[in-house]
Amino acid sequence: SANVQQKITPWKIFPTDDESLLSKQLTLSNGKSREDGLIVVASLIDKAANLGGLCRTCEILGVSRLVISNKNFIENREFQSLSVTAHKWIPIDEVVRVEELEEYLISMKQLGYSVVGVEQTANSADLTKYDFAKRSILLLGNEREGIPVPLLKMVDECVAIPQLGTIRSFNVHVTGAVLIWEYSKQH
Repeated sequence: SANVQQKITPWKIFPTDDESLLSKQLTLSNGKSREDGLIVVASLIDKAANLGGLCRTCEILGVSRLVISNKNFIENREFQSLSVTAHKWIPIDEVVRVEELEEYLISMKQLGYSVVGVEQTANSADLTKYDFAKRSILLLGNEREGIPVPLLKMVDECVAIPQLGTIRSFNVHVTGAVLIWEYSKQH
């Protein structure tokens, strides 16, 4: 039997101050900690709706933190429409430029994280056969251009979702959701 989200009485769990909000951000509804799990890096994504949907998915499936290029996205109406209030319940970091993203990935690798890029390459691992490390970073590409080559060279593994249809790729939010779900099943 899996620990899944239970229905709640909202006024019993909503924090009343910033300190308790941070505590709630780091604790999942099943009592487990978010820390040292999956980090989703979405700094290359530039559409507020995709980031909002991804934020909601990250929160629901227990991602440790979400990394975006600009925290101003959180104030965007499209972002809020899709995220509902997820941004209040998950830590969100800001890493702006590709150069900063390179530094961020290097520092996280030094802390023992494995970087998994979601990209269709000749050597991409099949998601259905891939085992995520507990400390993983999921690097999602830009909606149009994917992951830039300098960042692609930094990933420990590229993973692709097997596809049956004619269209070459999923929407980036959907791709993120599928991989986050697979990580959640494994951990």
